[in-house]
Amino acid sequence: MSVNIPADKARAVVAALEQEMTTTLATKSDLDHLRDELHATRDLLRQELHATRDALRSEIIAVGSSVDTLRDSLKQERAADRESTAKDTKNLEQRLQIKLGYMLAAGLTLQTAVLAFLVKL
Repeated sequence: MSVNIPADKARAVVAALEQEMTTTLATKSDLDHLRDELHATRDLLRQELHATRDALRSEIIAVGSSVDTLRDSLKQERAADRESTAKDTKNLEQRLQIKLGYMLAAGLTLQTAVLAFLVKL
């Protein structure tokens, strides 16, 4: 079978196709190499993701521990504040009772003095 195309045009077409195939189209080995690079990149990303996940877990555990410590400290402070407030309240109550006792004694003394004065009249 013969085609009526001049030899120089046929060579030009073949050269253009050859140029296109070698520069633009990928070969099987090109695709294999690309697949290997993608797998390597995927594996590296997985390792980085696992490392980041593990670091975040450690930080979360550390923060949780700090929160627990802070909560316990606040509980102790609150208990100490309650105890201090109870002592202060008891102290104020005793002082008030003493003052009321003095006032009662002073009032009785004054009443007695007024009655004694009135009896003398």
